[in-house]
Amino acid sequence: MRLNHPILSPMGLVLTLAFAVPGAALAYDEKDAIRDCESHIRSEYHLSDLRDASAEKILDSEHHYKVHGRAKVDGDKHPWTCEVKNRHVTMAEYSGPKPKGMGTAEKLAIGAAAAVAAGIAISEASKHGGEGHSSSGGSGAAGLQDLVGARASSGESQLESRGYRNTLSFKDGHSSYTNWRKGSHCVRVRTTNGHYESIIDVGTEDCESDGKQGGGAAGGGGAGAADLQDLVGARGAGGETELQSRGYNYVAGNKWSNGWHCVTVHTADGHFKSIVDTPMANCH
Repeated sequence: MRLNHPILSPMGLVLTLAFAVPGAALAYDEKDAIRDCESHIRSEYHLSDLRDASAEKILDSEHHYKVHGRAKVDGDKHPWTCEVKNRHVTMAEYSGPKPKGMGTAEKLAIGAAAAVAAGIAISEASKHGGEGHSSSGGSGAAGLQDLVGARASSGESQLESRGYRNTLSFKDGHSSYTNWRKGSHCVRVRTTNGHYESIIDVGTEDCESDGKQGGGAAGGGGAGAADLQDLVGARGAGGETELQSRGYNYVAGNKWSNGWHCVTVHTADGHFKSIVDTPMANCH
């Protein structure tokens, strides 16, 4: 008589072998015990550098191991022990020092110290304000560049709060110009479309006139300094010749006038550095 044997799947074959040979498929040895103990020690004591682990099998019951190892903390090695029974860690002990690290209290203390330091820095910055806010005269236009792009009304309030006073205002085309003085500094603000477009240093003589001139520079003879900006960078002698050809005559102290406008020419290294409008009173 012929018997038909069922065909076993791979998983069925594994299970069959496991039952045929107890412990063959589900073996647990020293390496497994070390792995489980190290995992427990890491989790329980927050250790990371575990070394020199060894396992000893105890024959009083199945899967009973005692594991010993060392944890390296701050350059030194400290012992730990562990016991496994029936694949479960039943005891794990470590009495050495814990790794140095910041606890919650330390982190909060450091955070508070950082906040205090930041507050002091902000306080000092508000006191000095890049010198532009102090009563010593500040650093002129260099200390006012944070106002570029501001609305004109806000910019004027800031300038006044920083100790500047308006000495001259005039328009040229689509832009308006205002001269502001603080101590030995005189700056010129160009406003376009209601916002500060630029802030530059000009000579203190450009802030000698006090009070605003509504509409000021227009009235004849071109637009004053605005029509002469192409001469900035020219050699001194050539620039003076060009000024004369455009109807300007030298007055005094680097000032030139064409009868309607008074301009100041600043020269450096033999070249025109800047040409700015000056109140006509300075050219009389």
